[in-house]
Amino acid sequence: MKKYSPSQLGYFEQCRLKFKFRYLDKVPVDKTETPIEFFLGSRVHEALKKLYKDQMFGRIPALEALLDYYNGVWKGNLSDKIKINSTEYGADDYRRRGEKMISDYYVHYHPFGQGRTLGLEMKVSAALPGDARIAGIVDRLVDIGGGRYEIHDYKTYATLKGAAEMEKDRQLFLYALAVFQQFPDAKRVDLVWHMLAFDREVRISKSLGELEKMGEATAQVIAVLEAAREYPPHVSALCGYCEYQRICPSWSHLFKVKALENEWMKEPAAVLVEKLSELKDEKKKSSEKMDEEMGKVEEAIIAFALDKGIDRVSGKSHIARVKSEEVVSFPPKGARQGLVEVLKSEGVWDDVSDLDMFALRRLLKEGKVDEGKIGEFETKETRRSVSLSKLKS
Repeated sequence: MKKYSPSQLGYFEQCRLKFKFRYLDKVPVDKTETPIEFFLGSRVHEALKKLYKDQMFGRIPALEALLDYYNGVWKGNLSDKIKINSTEYGADDYRRRGEKMISDYYVHYHPFGQGRTLGLEMKVSAALPGDARIAGIVDRLVDIGGGRYEIHDYKTYATLKGAAEMEKDRQLFLYALAVFQQFPDAKRVDLVWHMLAFDREVRISKSLGELEKMGEATAQVIAVLEAAREYPPHVSALCGYCEYQRICPSWSHLFKVKALENEWMKEPAAVLVEKLSELKDEKKKSSEKMDEEMGKVEEAIIAFALDKGIDRVSGKSHIARVKSEEVVSFPPKGARQGLVEVLKSEGVWDDVSDLDMFALRRLLKEGKVDEGKIGEFETKETRRSVSLSKLKS
């Protein structure tokens, strides 16, 4: 019986190539840097684990002592490998944010008599249809009594999430199924997400029948996963956080210098994107025409995108999207007599009087003109354009 974690299934659904890199190929990743947000979450989790571990041994630490412990593990683990992207806030600002989370939680739930803690960072496992299991770790499992249990999960999100968003989080629901299977007396299992930055909690409860249906749906995902033979990449907003960008066919160009044609085609794709942004800004500020230079840079970006089979190229602060559109053109006015006669025979001449090309293209698109009859008069070409937008930080 094979075990899967919600994280594995999440990676597979998010991007099959990322799943392959991580779990099948086991590609090593550079772990020299840790985002400060992850570091903060780990330290806060350690402090709350300390709180409930002490309670399990019959004593509750004072808030000051708990904060001293938190600051101790913060200082003991802080290093120059912790990555801070913010230019406005430093490590000490994040540390104080963690202090506030712990203090608010402590005051809210003191004296911590809401049920009996059965486990901290406790392993759970649920059987699913199809001879598979889902396994993971819960932050805290609590026995409220009378067949009621609670699974608590601590979140240090910077944005507040409500029940509608947490309904999409398959993880805790599958863990609730595990609790029903592990504890025969279980009549109800509540899921409690603590939004620590906002001193709020989100509570959701599902019946055993509802959880079993989730288990069936998860088993179907596992079946697709086990049958998969191809692992294509999926470009999304989450790509910015992926540790495999250097070897991903959709993003590896950011880390390579590719020589192409025209003077700009010798530049890396990321440089082209930033240069295009710079030229567009210059055009706005100056009366001089920058069209020719911009055209060359856009041509280089388009050539790169076609070569790679992609439709977007990222720079340091901008992303360029390449749009392809098939455009139909017709003969110039002096050579349209044959086309005019066909349109009259088709009964649509009044709709395109004076040969309104926009109206004619619309009629073609709507199927009101037989393209086969005017095909000899039209020329098709693919036009490509480049649009810029700022990358989200």
